[in-house]
Amino acid sequence: MARLPQDVGRTALGIICSLLLIQALSASHGDNLKPSDAQTAPQPHSVDLKWKASVSRVAGYNVYRSETDGGPYLKLTSAPVRTTNYTDRSVQSGHIYFYAVTAVDSKGKESIHSSQAKASIPSP
Repeated sequence: MARLPQDVGRTALGIICSLLLIQALSASHGDNLKPSDAQTAPQPHSVDLKWKASVSRVAGYNVYRSETDGGPYLKLTSAPVRTTNYTDRSVQSGHIYFYAVTAVDSKGKESIHSSQAKASIPSP
């Protein structure tokens, strides 16, 4: 578990951000294509993200993505998701993506980004 700097204090959001670690990450492609379709249509890819729930009370989580290690990140969620998983269906084959999650409290305040997770999307 990451330790927080002393100047952060023991606020609820400070505790939340140290607990948000992405557990699992996988890249996959659609399995609903017929063999004849695979030659003409690009196979869609997705990334499934899962993380540990915060022990603090949260309203939800925001998911962020970057194509650069360490950011800057683009927010993927228009509103906080209430679950501890998210599927990114907007990825492109042959790209590498970096993901982070923030916790959002009931007043809309976000924690700092979680640890980063990396996903390599296969080429078609």
